[in-house]
Amino acid sequence: MTVSPSAAPAPGPEPVGAPSQYAELLNNYVDVVGHATPMPFWTTGFIQCKDRYRNQTQLLDVARGYVERGLPISMIVIDWFHWKNMGDWQLNPHCWPDPQGMVDELRSLGIELMITCWPFQGMPYPNGTSTSIHWDEFNSKGYLATSTATGKADNFWRYATPTGNALVDSSHPEGMKAVTAAWWEGYGKYGVKAIWMDESEPDHAQYISGGQWMLNQGSDAEILPAWVAYWSKGFSDKFKETGSVDGDYFILSRNAWSGTWAHGTALWSGDIGSRFEELERAITAGQGAGVSGIPLWTTDIGGYSGGNPDTPEFQELIVRWFQFGAFSPLFRLHGHRGGKSSVPANECGPTNGDNEVWNLAPNATHYEAIRTMMMLREDLRRYVQRLNNESVVSGLPMMRPMFLQFPTDKVAAANQAEMQFMFGPDWLVAPVFNMSATTWPAYLPSVEADNADWIYWWNQTAVKGGRWVDVDVSEIGHFPLFFKRPRAQPVVE
Repeated sequence: MTVSPSAAPAPGPEPVGAPSQYAELLNNYVDVVGHATPMPFWTTGFIQCKDRYRNQTQLLDVARGYVERGLPISMIVIDWFHWKNMGDWQLNPHCWPDPQGMVDELRSLGIELMITCWPFQGMPYPNGTSTSIHWDEFNSKGYLATSTATGKADNFWRYATPTGNALVDSSHPEGMKAVTAAWWEGYGKYGVKAIWMDESEPDHAQYISGGQWMLNQGSDAEILPAWVAYWSKGFSDKFKETGSVDGDYFILSRNAWSGTWAHGTALWSGDIGSRFEELERAITAGQGAGVSGIPLWTTDIGGYSGGNPDTPEFQELIVRWFQFGAFSPLFRLHGHRGGKSSVPANECGPTNGDNEVWNLAPNATHYEAIRTMMMLREDLRRYVQRLNNESVVSGLPMMRPMFLQFPTDKVAAANQAEMQFMFGPDWLVAPVFNMSATTWPAYLPSVEADNADWIYWWNQTAVKGGRWVDVDVSEIGHFPLFFKRPRAQPVVE
């Protein structure tokens, strides 16, 4: 709960360039490759997801559970294998019998629905065992990537599953129209306006390969890294064709290419592990994404794989990750959880361990720490939208390295404070990424020129900038979190 001065590292070199230098570069870049589209307001809040909600009853029970507990939620997600066959691009009616009723009830609760869409077609025997309802059309019309050895579609996805999976050729204009037409019939016509584009690398055994696959616009060696650009644009075009405008739909992708943000497409960091080391990496990864022109970025809060809510380490990790996630451009919980909550598969497949806030935080102190971050993010949603609007115009990211916001500060300019960041111009965030930490450093640039001070969020104390401080984080709910406010009270020396 206390903030005290700490020993500072050696100062960096004198900064070079005007404060607007980096911002100007980003603005020039997006002028060339494309400006982002606005994020819908319903993406600014908390997004609930897990691997995997296996039927409609389970999903709606979770959505109601958040509302009944007074926990803010703006979107919920249906993950993979909700289909009957790979490439059907529709919900299995046995497990999801009333899509329209589901969408309508969620919307009545103030929750939008996002559903994953995979770019593969289930193949018939002998390469596969579960054939998509669209296989004959896509195979006969040349809408699939083909092997350069045989000239035919073949199993592309590297993981062993009950079905062989041929890749859709996103660079084929008519093929993309067929994909999005099928998506509309399977999901869009019910009012779904958010797509989770998983496997959008797309994933295969030789990625990036040396010419084993041929697509409409060239070989995989030539265009596969840009595959996602065709894929995201196809869906963006479909939304507009069916009456949506920029800022009315949302796409989350596991891959990005220069300018995909102009298609309303965000990026997440992929299937990372549930470890403190991954949380540490995420802090710099998010900043890197931002200065690459990608304004909307996120991780899976808690990490995707290996998290066991029954263990003390994960129970601490999930709190610390929420503290980071609340100040990420997208605030999304996801994961393939283990633990005693795992239940056997049924006719709708496995559901894995529980991944809801009340199941992840059995300790009341941890639960309250997570709830506090959820409520703070809820309060900041208009601020988040304002930051996103600025990103759309200028290319300036929400999640900003210290050198971007304070280019004339010696420590910031030397990138000596890279394990913290600015969330827009006002919030300074230094996430805790070590287990059992009791103190944590943060660097506060001088804001004297603005006649301002840093306000330590947890006790509203004004703290003078231009120095390193050590923050008491022995209480799990606290971490270095400051906001900039015009000076109006005495400061802590």
